[in-house]
Amino acid sequence: MSEKKSLKKKIGFGILGALGIGMMLVVSSCAVQLGLKRADTDLTGPPIAEPPVLGQMFGEPAVQSAQDWSVRRELLRVSLSEHVYGPYPHGLVGQAVAHNVIDENFAGGIGRLEEYQIQVGENGPKFWVGVAIPKGASDASPAPLIVAQSFCQNSAALHDERLTDPERGGVCGSGGFMAWVIKGIFGKYIEGPPIEEVLERGYAYATIYSSEIAADSKDNAHMGIAKVADEMNGKNVPVGVLSVWAAGFGWALDVLDKDERLDADRTAGWGHSRQGKAVLWAAANDDRIEAIISHQSGTGGASLTKSDNGESVQEITDSYPHWFNDKYASYSDRENETPIDQHFLIALAAPRPVFLGNSWNDVWSDPNGAFRAAQGADPAYKLLGKTGLAQAGMDDSNITAGELAFQISNGRHGVREQDWEDFLTFLDRWFDPSVN
Repeated sequence: MSEKKSLKKKIGFGILGALGIGMMLVVSSCAVQLGLKRADTDLTGPPIAEPPVLGQMFGEPAVQSAQDWSVRRELLRVSLSEHVYGPYPHGLVGQAVAHNVIDENFAGGIGRLEEYQIQVGENGPKFWVGVAIPKGASDASPAPLIVAQSFCQNSAALHDERLTDPERGGVCGSGGFMAWVIKGIFGKYIEGPPIEEVLERGYAYATIYSSEIAADSKDNAHMGIAKVADEMNGKNVPVGVLSVWAAGFGWALDVLDKDERLDADRTAGWGHSRQGKAVLWAAANDDRIEAIISHQSGTGGASLTKSDNGESVQEITDSYPHWFNDKYASYSDRENETPIDQHFLIALAAPRPVFLGNSWNDVWSDPNGAFRAAQGADPAYKLLGKTGLAQAGMDDSNITAGELAFQISNGRHGVREQDWEDFLTFLDRWFDPSVN
């Protein structure tokens, strides 16, 4: 080997080694987050999900009947807007400006692969939605739909590079080193679902690269937020990117609900981690999402803010100040002073089915706090005549007993095979794709 080639090889291995060392440093500095502890199952003592969703609050009397729920529901939504997420951009509509058929015999012939480009308002953000549809879906036999957001571009999420990606499409897919590292740490299905199984089970699947709507960057998120704000005429102007991502589910449904091959009455929203926060906030503001799968959404998502487990408000707002409004950051180191908590967010989905996914070794997302939040939201389901949370504890694996389901699987922060088996089992209980 020549000296020049040897030097290039050393440089190449040096770069890979540096990346590997960098990843190891991230892992070691986030040891608790990535799985060196196990979630506590003790549900006694604090934190308590308070104030109670049906109790007296903000000068309003306790809720006595289902007829009172619409008033209380709006109070909960406004409180979350004020203290956590900022305004949700109600009123904007998504329109299809392009539609491409990518493959009429996708996934070995069991589906079709298509994409829509969606324009928000007149001059708001544009983004692509990749859609895989079961081959037998038609206007006479529409398929239930899973609408997902991902931090991976659409070509990676649906494993097909013919899909249109933004110019800066992230590090997922293409078999690159970083994609390999990401899947090694966060699981085989962190990029996208087992699409063949999803299609075989009768579901259509639509995926959105959320950073195409607004960048997940403290330096650049403001540009996407501003594009939305410019369309709002001074009303419901968003200040945090989670509200913009959440609205992205609705902008996609503005288009997808018109596709007669897709069942507009059986639509599930899906999100992992930061997108798990977004899908819960989307469902709180958009009733067209008939079921919610929020996986490992953690602080600012399904887990109680007042919990001492997992990520603190200061940690999340220091790292991701662009996600929330400034009021949320003000509760750093004084979480117990917030007048609300995240059981409000879960309760806003009632009476719709909600799946809260967790992992035993993902204590950073605080499974214990998520179960307590589900307990706090349960009275809203009971009020509306539903079963709600039927599981006795965190290790109760009956995820189809009630509309409010808590799942916890082996592993760390990420998406793995068992998770998708549980997602689809839960949806089968409420959507049954064999019935059209």
